[in-house]
Amino acid sequence: MKKPDDFEQDCRKIIETYGHMVQQVGGSGWAYTIGLTPTLGYELICVGLPLQVTQPLLNDLAAMLKSSEIPDEQAIADISNMPVILRTIDLAETPNVGILINVARRLNIVPTKLRQMVWPDPAGNYPGSPNYNFPIPQDLHAIAAQEIKDRRVMSRGSKRIH
Repeated sequence: MKKPDDFEQDCRKIIETYGHMVQQVGGSGWAYTIGLTPTLGYELICVGLPLQVTQPLLNDLAAMLKSSEIPDEQAIADISNMPVILRTIDLAETPNVGILINVARRLNIVPTKLRQMVWPDPAGNYPGSPNYNFPIPQDLHAIAAQEIKDRRVMSRGSKRIH
């Protein structure tokens, strides 16, 4: 089993080689980049897709953003079979969402902003639209709240064991 220091060293090597890495959290939970902050001023995050889909999408999106900034809510059709959009999340205004980027914190690559890549439902409605109808809400605030709740439960359980 790898030690935490080995994992962190592996992450640093990937970032040094490629300029960033993609960290998956949970089977189809969320994934985010680590290493874009020094270049772009933010990291990318995506919710609800499996790693084999998320990783190439975030890598392609990072490459695109390194050559040209794309404003929030502008459809990006070049990286997926459906147009995606970006939404900026200021971690100073929504600090609970910061719990979702623990590996970045361990590596001391802590962004002040995240840009969430979101995709539409089959009818073309994005999350936040009253007509959005998809079983995955892509809601980082709800995911962060659940993560905080889960950690509290785990913490209480480990205290009982000791």
